[in-house]
Amino acid sequence: MSNSSHRSIARIPLHAFQDLLVHRDDDDDPYSSPSDLRDAICRKLVEFGRNMSSSNNNNNNNGNSNSNNNDKSNSSSHAGVQSSLTSDQGITTVGQLVRLAPTALLRALDPLLTNDECNELMKRISHICTPKPKTARILYSQLNNQFIPLDVDGIDQCLRGGVRIGVLTEIVGRAGIGKTQMAMQLCVVAARLGYGSIFID
Repeated sequence: MSNSSHRSIARIPLHAFQDLLVHRDDDDDPYSSPSDLRDAICRKLVEFGRNMSSSNNNNNNNGNSNSNNNDKSNSSSHAGVQSSLTSDQGITTVGQLVRLAPTALLRALDPLLTNDECNELMKRISHICTPKPKTARILYSQLNNQFIPLDVDGIDQCLRGGVRIGVLTEIVGRAGIGKTQMAMQLCVVAARLGYGSIFID
């Protein structure tokens, strides 16, 4: 989730909020549309994050004499909320949201969402924002098929064209077998083809 962790919650696709509210009998539900529900969730999270941030700042400014009492009350009342997750802007990104403990999320969105609805929301967001897994075969097929030949027919034939560009190639063997000579030859061919190379001994 590297890039997704900075993604704004307000930019999560609306289908994540579609039919999220279940067991609602009231036809006049103000959050019946996905966009209204997303906006309401964003407002609740911003408010919750700001309250936690101001509460943490107040506890830090109370002095050392009350530190033990503050630590006890803070740990019980703000369980599941790390001070690093909140800011003056509140909880606005997916990264901040997914690091909230389930109990803290439920407290933040109460009474808008139930516990089951909070869990379903997190499943949907994780499904949308988590990178899809790739097999080794897919990754291999996406490799650049360019090669740098070594100009040694037997070796180039074994390597199916030469040393592949864009991957790490390890050459192993006993001392004196020609590993260094092969590396130097590769540098020469790379320079001849207009590529850069660095030889570190």
